[in-house]
Amino acid sequence: AILGEQLRNENSLTKQRDHILTITGRLIDGTVDVWLNEKAFRLPDWEEGQQVFPVNPTKDGMKRAIKTGNLYIQNNKAKTASRLTLASVPLEDQGFTLGALQITRTNGIIFSQEELNLLQGIAQIVATGLSAAHRSEVEQFRLQQLNLVRDVSAEIGKILHVDELSKRVTELIQTTFNFYYVAIFT
Repeated sequence: AILGEQLRNENSLTKQRDHILTITGRLIDGTVDVWLNEKAFRLPDWEEGQQVFPVNPTKDGMKRAIKTGNLYIQNNKAKTASRLTLASVPLEDQGFTLGALQITRTNGIIFSQEELNLLQGIAQIVATGLSAAHRSEVEQFRLQQLNLVRDVSAEIGKILHVDELSKRVTELIQTTFNFYYVAIFT
């Protein structure tokens, strides 16, 4: 429950990832990896080049979990040097793939059914929390847009010169949306 609340209160994918890694690592033994589909969380004012996650997951287990839409388990019971076991689950909400969560063990210990159930429960909480946080960010973005319209409307009533009004509207758009360049063409 704390994880879902933490995710809803964060607007940074990096901090959300850190919360997911910390809580999941406390609950299930193994190395935790998270991949988030940043395209699902982009807002119109986000700058390119600040990508936290790769475009596609790099872990094979995550790819398979996303492709099938279900829990993917790999148990390597062979007596080889690599006794890798992993469990990966997609993070989905309302039919949208938001990412994937994977637990990897190098000691060959197989996941119990309770651990797999817990992993799926965590994935549902994470997906719901991420969706709620994104909806909140979208609402804040729209609120900024509405406030800008309100500010521009107020300026129109105060300023009678078109050149002065254009400069003021340009400044409002730049500061509201953190744009480098704004131009008004009439």
